[in-house]
Amino acid sequence: TCCCNHLTSFAVLVGGDEVTGEDGVALLWITWIGLSLSIACLVLTAVVLATSPALKSKLHNLILLNLVVALGVAQLLFFFITEPKSTSSCTVVSGLLLYFLLAFFFWMNVEANNLYVTFVRHDVWDNSPGTIACKIRRYMLCAWGLPLLFVVGGAMTDLDGLITTADAMVGGAVVGSTISYCWVDKDGTAKWFFFVPMLVSLTFNCVITVIVFRQVQHQLAIRLQRGIHRLSTRASEAAQGIRIMIKVASVTGIGWLVAVLVLFGVGGTAMQYLFTVLNAFQGCFIFVVHVVQKEDGRAFFASLR
Repeated sequence: TCCCNHLTSFAVLVGGDEVTGEDGVALLWITWIGLSLSIACLVLTAVVLATSPALKSKLHNLILLNLVVALGVAQLLFFFITEPKSTSSCTVVSGLLLYFLLAFFFWMNVEANNLYVTFVRHDVWDNSPGTIACKIRRYMLCAWGLPLLFVVGGAMTDLDGLITTADAMVGGAVVGSTISYCWVDKDGTAKWFFFVPMLVSLTFNCVITVIVFRQVQHQLAIRLQRGIHRLSTRASEAAQGIRIMIKVASVTGIGWLVAVLVLFGVGGTAMQYLFTVLNAFQGCFIFVVHVVQKEDGRAFFASLR
């Protein structure tokens, strides 16, 4: 198998067709600028969450820290999928990318479950260090362990399908194959070890998000019915509800729902643009919502001055 070097957009992860011409160049720039900024923001987010005493003691932030690590490593690995050195190294890159992307989805599920417990069930958590440590260990066992099963399953079922190849042509005749990029072949069997858990994960998150959104809307309606007539107060309540919804959407991967449309070829190039913008910059969204807009996050940066 020969190797070739070229660049591709983020939409290739969900089976998007290779886009050429001006759209291809635009998607390429969006992908690489977005991922560069996203990784920088994820690093900052991880540093803040791991070193701020006020943040690292909370279960939500420990979940978010693991999610940020999984997403950051996955986005970093994307830079290497179009530079295969050999079949073996390309397979390793693809396997690692598959693992960390699935870990990211599973940590989104953990976060979605945590949001459900917080906003819907209103459970009072035991916030003692011992209890939090026990919970996060169980979460880590599931969210870091389950992806490994899918990667091993994909490798055992269709090892060659972990990389995407194309026919190598000489004089109009096929003389072999060349590696297109280090990611699951959309015509192979291994792809299902990514797409199936991705779709299940997104379905779960979508259901939880709708439930949480409805609960937030319900709570907002109750507050407004309790004699709150001042416009400024009503606007404040509405703004708080919107902030909660944005917070939920940023960590439950709502932008990845567009992946389903890309996967089934709905919307063509327009959907690839939407998917790329929403997900290549996801680290930036997480940093803004969970660090910049939080008082503890701002206090951390203020303490560095």
